[in-house]
Amino acid sequence: MLVKHLSEPWFSLIYCGKKTVEVRLDKGHFCSLKPSDTIEFFNDDLGFNIRRKFCVKVISVERFDTFELALEKHLSRALPTVKTVEFGYPNEIFPFIQFNGQTPRERGYEHGTILSERIDKSINIYREQFLKNKNFNEKYILNLCEQYRRGISLYSNDYLEELDSIAISSRQDPLWIIALNCRLEILNHLSFGIQNECTVLYNKETCQLAENWDWIKDFQHLAFINYIKSNGILQMIEPGVLAKVGFNSYGIGVTLNFVDPVTISTNPSNIPLHISLRAVLDQAKTYEQALDIFKQNGPGFGGHVLVGDDKGQCCCVEFPGDEVHFIPDHPYHTNHFLYTNNNNEHFKNTSRYQNSLDRYERVKQLWKNKTTLQSILFDYDDSQTYPICRSFEPNDIGLVGTVCSLIMNLKERTMNITKGNPRQNQKMYEFQLDEKDMNQ
Repeated sequence: MLVKHLSEPWFSLIYCGKKTVEVRLDKGHFCSLKPSDTIEFFNDDLGFNIRRKFCVKVISVERFDTFELALEKHLSRALPTVKTVEFGYPNEIFPFIQFNGQTPRERGYEHGTILSERIDKSINIYREQFLKNKNFNEKYILNLCEQYRRGISLYSNDYLEELDSIAISSRQDPLWIIALNCRLEILNHLSFGIQNECTVLYNKETCQLAENWDWIKDFQHLAFINYIKSNGILQMIEPGVLAKVGFNSYGIGVTLNFVDPVTISTNPSNIPLHISLRAVLDQAKTYEQALDIFKQNGPGFGGHVLVGDDKGQCCCVEFPGDEVHFIPDHPYHTNHFLYTNNNNEHFKNTSRYQNSLDRYERVKQLWKNKTTLQSILFDYDDSQTYPICRSFEPNDIGLVGTVCSLIMNLKERTMNITKGNPRQNQKMYEFQLDEKDMNQ
């Protein structure tokens, strides 16, 4: 029996059955392998004197003149996280990564092992942002995370198990994985004024749900397209996060954008909005069920979700902090509340409000002219102070602009997305649920 060390993520990918072809140089022990031989792979990456191991049986042996020829034939089975030979993970912008795990623990383990580098970079970015507020230290932030961890635990042990598995397999503090999943709430607790985050749209005639995601430039190289095979979910998310912008096999789609909270509830649920988004994608078979999940999980602490379905229905769901507010059939939103006329007094004197208002009025104008969703997302004019599609510009949190544009066709179960800022990357790449995973 051949005994060989195998590093992550390949160790876990083989163990999970996602990687079924191993490509090696034809020398040493490997050149003498033959069908029916056994290989024991082991891994010590977790530390703590823990050695993980398992055995596989060699089914067949093929020889090629070059690695390229081997990968041309076996790419999906040898490097299952890579979509093309030219765009190889981990350097690809918005790589397509499929999770095949059947349980929360398996999915979390896949997530953490495959994306460990990106998770680490993401934590470092958010840690830096959180600690810019000199009135709060890391202990305060992690105490907040403890509260949200308890809220998640009371709501769903499955989600907590998936998050903990991400933490273990990526070798991160579990509370920092929680922090990634309640980053919106933490930024609001720290009273950050987040500049220009996101414009969202829904066309009820085509059942297309769209978003410009405006955030820190680094996330062009950190976010990814995620297909959760067992749950029938296709989404664009940040590493370490359970849900963000996407749709499920029933044609229920969600977007997310930042809005400053108005107040703090006296009875908070401590269920982060990212967790509610995942619950909707996991559980909602109808538009009404999606809205009910948000209502039950409220009141939230800032933020907005535009919900759409494959039957022409949509609703703006706002979370000002006191209760959940629903605005049915409203097809677009930026970063200020719409549910009353006087609900933005808490930040009306800031550039953030004017930014949101300018984009909102521009969307309204383009909407009346029946402009296509893609044209609205790509809209900019250098004379505009706050265009819909933003180039990256420095502010208090770094270089901020439009990280990507995406359009989800909820009837066809497809997602089209730019790989990076659409001013430089206008080509949209299409991803789709497998037909056998769709529910009509």
